[in-house]
Amino acid sequence: MKKILLLGLLSISTVAVAKECLIETHLKIRQKPSLSAKILGIYEPGEVVSIKKQKNGWIKTEKGWIRAKYCSILKDEEIVKKAKSLGKLTPDKEKPVNPYELVIVQDFFSFVPISITDVNRISCPSEIKWYTYSKEKEIQITKADKNLLVKILPKLITKGNQQQIKRENFPRELLVECEGQIFTVILIPKKIPTQTVILKPKFSDKKKALKFETSNPYETIIKQLIKKAYRGEPIDGYSIREVHKPYKRFKQLNMDIERVYIGAVYKITEYSLTGKQSIDLTEKLFIPYLNNPVAISLTKLHLNPGEKARMFVIEKQEDN
Repeated sequence: MKKILLLGLLSISTVAVAKECLIETHLKIRQKPSLSAKILGIYEPGEVVSIKKQKNGWIKTEKGWIRAKYCSILKDEEIVKKAKSLGKLTPDKEKPVNPYELVIVQDFFSFVPISITDVNRISCPSEIKWYTYSKEKEIQITKADKNLLVKILPKLITKGNQQQIKRENFPRELLVECEGQIFTVILIPKKIPTQTVILKPKFSDKKKALKFETSNPYETIIKQLIKKAYRGEPIDGYSIREVHKPYKRFKQLNMDIERVYIGAVYKITEYSLTGKQSIDLTEKLFIPYLNNPVAISLTKLHLNPGEKARMFVIEKQEDN
């Protein structure tokens, strides 16, 4: 494993003036520009919202206030320009990545998009022992150890001499127990690919993770976290989410998320990089495409077509 770039609590921000911005994650809508303000609702990844006002890292939309750092107000050409100033990565527009594919649910009550046509997966770190839903609402849910397989059922509609198969997109309610926490998940059917929904209990092993994260000086902890993730070793109190999904597509390489390690303060994401062209790799090359990285570590500093490398990114978790 190569060197580690320690970034401190780095935040990629922009002061560009724009009328709209793109939501990058499940983002809470608040009554006032404060993390302690009342939550009015949630924006989904991929939504485009109008900007009414900007203030101290917050954006006011038609529905309320959101954190500006999670809503990109850069146009495509500006992203390319910013990327080129740091290295050579340019987005490959021919291969867009579905922004929904992985959804992580922490709140007791959540709205979650699912595919209206494909089988979706709801996953818990341990075996799901209890769940309930209304079978009358044209939905089928099958338990498989740590997973629930969710399918929106079609119904046959007869009009005269013709028959049609139709799937209704009204919300379905699911109650599921995951590691002692009851989640109320409102499933929103959409015309999107199959979804993986990860249930993440807020208080699972948090004390053990926090004890580990505060047991040594900051730089020592960061190096230990990356070392353990690189070797695939368990980290005290951390849960592991297997993802294996595309993240970004560039002309020079593909960037996929392999797994995520989640602790009390920090989150480690392991990416796989696959070369499409010959390219020199630096940590700064990836900063525009990450959220508040604390540290970045690459296993290779050069890729040829077809070659692979691993990248570990540590982020500090925070509420949005």
